[in-house]
Amino acid sequence: GYTGDTITSGVVTDGYAYLSSIIYNGSYNFIAEYEGVLNQFTPSISDGYYVDVNIINTTTTLTIVDDFSFCYHTDFDITARITQSGSSIVVPLGIVQFRLYSDNDNYIDLPSGIIDIDGLASSVIEAASTTPGADYWIQAIYLGQDCFNVSQTPIGLLGKPVHSSAVCLSW
Repeated sequence: GYTGDTITSGVVTDGYAYLSSIIYNGSYNFIAEYEGVLNQFTPSISDGYYVDVNIINTTTTLTIVDDFSFCYHTDFDITARITQSGSSIVVPLGIVQFRLYSDNDNYIDLPSGIIDIDGLASSVIEAASTTPGADYWIQAIYLGQDCFNVSQTPIGLLGKPVHSSAVCLSW
């Protein structure tokens, strides 16, 4: 036999077993072991299959300035940028969730955005969905995909502050 951890098991159907498991950065030698069926099929062990797993850390940032005021009666667009941590290389895959907090614990989910080729995902605070004169905080959450880790901006009152204004000037 082999020595190591069993990470998952499955049922053989039509000659195949489909498995799924969460693994982390590192090098792995995957081996499949079939226990057999008494008096029908003999047990067997596959050759090893070597895999290097490299999960890439990400950074999520909101592109609006702190303490920005928006007109409560018009839509307000929000954009987040997703990059590989420690670099300006964008993450070209996945979905970003957006939340609008009214305090540390209460928020509404804003529409999710799909990351474009420039690493940007957008959402909107819809017109008249906020209270005029109130302060809010925005959070963006990158859900991760493939080899890219989850990342997010700060939560609640630590999020990006914005102000819903009843008085709006146009130039």
